[in-house]
Amino acid sequence: MQIPLEYLTERTSYERAVSDNLYDGKPFGHANDDWERLRAKMLPDDELWYFAPPSRSVMQLWGLALVRGGRVVSTVLTEVG
Repeated sequence: MQIPLEYLTERTSYERAVSDNLYDGKPFGHANDDWERLRAKMLPDDELWYFAPPSRSVMQLWGLALVRGGRVVSTVLTEVG
Protein backbone atom coordinates (compact mmCIF):
# COMPACT_ATOMS: atom_id res chain seq x y z
CA MET A 1 0.00 0.00 0.00
CA GLN A 2 1.37 3.37 -0.98
CA ILE A 3 0.78 6.30 1.36
CA PRO A 4 1.69 9.96 0.85
CA LEU A 5 4.75 11.22 2.71
CA GLU A 6 2.60 13.87 4.43
CA TYR A 7 0.90 11.04 6.36
CA LEU A 8 4.17 10.30 8.21
CA THR A 9 3.84 11.54 11.78
CA GLU A 10 6.72 10.28 13.91
CA ARG A 11 9.99 8.48 13.25
CA THR A 12 10.51 5.46 15.46
CA SER A 13 13.06 2.74 16.11
CA TYR A 14 12.72 -0.95 15.36
CA GLU A 15 12.69 -1.74 19.08
CA ARG A 16 10.00 0.82 19.87
CA ALA A 17 7.84 -0.28 16.94
CA VAL A 18 7.93 -3.84 18.26
CA SER A 19 7.27 -2.89 21.90
CA ASP A 20 4.48 -0.45 20.99
CA ASN A 21 2.70 -3.09 18.94
CA LEU A 22 3.15 -6.34 20.88
CA TYR A 23 -0.11 -8.32 21.04
CA ASP A 24 -0.51 -11.87 22.29
CA GLY A 25 3.27 -12.19 22.49
CA LYS A 26 4.01 -11.29 18.87
CA PRO A 27 4.74 -8.03 17.08
CA PHE A 28 1.65 -6.50 15.44
CA GLY A 29 -0.57 -9.40 16.54
CA HIS A 30 -3.09 -10.06 13.76
CA ALA A 31 -0.88 -8.17 11.28
CA ASN A 32 2.27 -10.14 12.15
CA ASP A 33 2.59 -11.56 8.62
CA ASP A 34 2.59 -8.00 7.23
CA TRP A 35 5.19 -7.01 9.83
CA GLU A 36 7.41 -9.95 8.88
CA ARG A 37 7.19 -8.96 5.18
CA LEU A 38 8.13 -5.36 6.04
CA ARG A 39 10.96 -6.53 8.29
CA ALA A 40 12.38 -8.75 5.55
CA LYS A 41 12.65 -5.69 3.26
CA MET A 42 14.55 -3.55 5.77
CA LEU A 43 18.02 -2.31 4.82
CA PRO A 44 20.54 -0.64 7.18
CA ASP A 45 19.71 2.99 6.24
CA ASP A 46 15.92 2.56 6.16
CA GLU A 47 13.66 4.47 8.55
CA LEU A 48 10.49 3.41 10.35
CA TRP A 49 7.72 5.98 10.68
CA TYR A 50 4.26 5.91 12.20
CA PHE A 51 1.62 7.28 9.86
CA ALA A 52 -1.91 8.67 10.10
CA PRO A 53 -4.11 10.67 7.75
CA PRO A 54 -3.81 14.43 8.16
CA SER A 55 -7.57 15.01 8.27
CA ARG A 56 -10.87 13.29 8.95
CA SER A 57 -12.01 13.88 5.37
CA VAL A 58 -10.04 10.88 4.08
CA MET A 59 -10.20 7.19 4.94
CA GLN A 60 -8.69 6.68 8.37
CA LEU A 61 -5.63 4.41 8.22
CA TRP A 62 -2.96 4.17 10.90
CA GLY A 63 0.18 2.12 10.94
CA LEU A 64 3.89 1.85 10.41
CA ALA A 65 5.80 2.68 7.22
CA LEU A 66 9.21 1.61 6.00
CA VAL A 67 10.86 4.62 4.33
CA ARG A 68 13.87 4.36 2.05
CA GLY A 69 15.44 7.36 0.37
CA GLY A 70 12.43 9.56 1.11
CA ARG A 71 9.96 7.03 -0.34
CA VAL A 72 7.52 4.69 1.42
CA VAL A 73 8.39 1.15 0.35
CA SER A 74 6.20 -0.92 2.69
CA THR A 75 3.53 -0.50 5.36
CA VAL A 76 1.78 -2.36 8.16
CA LEU A 77 -1.76 -1.25 9.01
CA THR A 78 -2.48 -1.17 12.72
CA GLU A 79 -5.96 0.37 12.57
CA VAL A 80 -8.60 1.24 10.01
CA GLY A 81 -11.38 3.62 10.91
